[in-house]
Amino acid sequence: AEGGVIPNANSCKGVNESPPLAWSGAPGGTMSYALTFIDKSNNLVHSAMYDIPSSASSLAAAIPKVASSTSCLWAHL
Repeated sequence: AEGGVIPNANSCKGVNESPPLAWSGAPGGTMSYALTFIDKSNNLVHSAMYDIPSSASSLAAAIPKVASSTSCLWAHL
């Protein structure tokens, strides 16, 4: 959730995997989704996922890493 805390299990203090996510209420005409996980305390982008199909309404935990740069996870779905 906006302003929420990343659980330790989903951080470098744990297994550093993406959390399970679910959503609803996409605007009509939505073609795809993009998600970013940003640490608001230092504006560090922890991960980004893009090209998520508009038919999706959830993502399972532990999305496979496609490319990694330091602490960032970039996934093209």
